[in-house]
Amino acid sequence: MRSHKFGNQVYIVKFSDGWIKVGRGISAIKRIKTHEGTSRIRGAEVVKKYSSITIYNAHAVEKAMINYCMSASESSSGREWHKGVSFDRLVEIANEKGDASPENLTAAQAELDECLRRVGEFFVNKKSESEANQIEDFKASIAHAETIQRVMAEDLFWCADFVDCNEGVSKFVARCALIVGFMSSGEIAELYNLALTDPLACFNFVSSQWLLILADYTASGIAEEEYWPSWPMACVQ
Repeated sequence: MRSHKFGNQVYIVKFSDGWIKVGRGISAIKRIKTHEGTSRIRGAEVVKKYSSITIYNAHAVEKAMINYCMSASESSSGREWHKGVSFDRLVEIANEKGDASPENLTAAQAELDECLRRVGEFFVNKKSESEANQIEDFKASIAHAETIQRVMAEDLFWCADFVDCNEGVSKFVARCALIVGFMSSGEIAELYNLALTDPLACFNFVSSQWLLILADYTASGIAEEEYWPSWPMACVQ
């Protein structure tokens, strides 16, 4: 299993049309450049920008910035785009609350590594010898998928695919569980790490992989119960 570097950076971008974007990511500079490019489509330019160094509590800092924006903004689009808030105050919040102390980064890194180690031990991808074993594998996959969705939701990421369907699980959980069923323990750990660091990228990955699996299933001509026994296909489609 590859090692995973813990820590994110927070960033703040102010545009010429008055909108301010706050966020976090592994590379704040890359995120800012992306927003610079997309904002030109609406005729806006970057007038101010800020990026922190790598901190261990980026999630908490981003949440504090968003809380300030939600209470002070004149207009909002989602939780990260705001008008009428103070760029300087946001920088103050980031500097006041950001923690880049080596001891905390090291401790957080050790905690993440241990979490990923446990994930790897908990589930080992294997070919099942019977339908009963396949069902047990799916139960384990669902447990992973539900945990991944919970991690993303705790990061304030939400979408309609998180709503439970008639089978008692969400479309995201159903699709993610199918994908996990084809993964090695190391790949599952990678997926957990992606959910922790970039929920949107995790969602996009699951969606794209699901489409590949669906295409393979459709082209296979194999009966549904032979492809994945007892699985509620109606939920994931």
